[in-house]
Amino acid sequence: MSEVTILMVDDEIAINKLMEIYVKNEGFTLLYAHSGQEALEIIRVQKVDQIILDVLMPRTRADRPRHGAYPQAA
Repeated sequence: MSEVTILMVDDEIAINKLMEIYVKNEGFTLLYAHSGQEALEIIRVQKVDQIILDVLMPRTRADRPRHGAYPQAA
């Protein structure tokens, strides 16, 4: 079985630390992004299996994703 990588996208450090406890105890690899832009940069260069996303971060337009902002699935 391959290792599962989860990207945690949240600007609050306390939330990231809490999620780290749960996710790492289950044996998953956890990556962090503190902004939507940082998350996009990570997923452009690294395979991520799941994303946990805070849609209410500053400078995030949760109501309308930008066209072409997400990489195409292979």
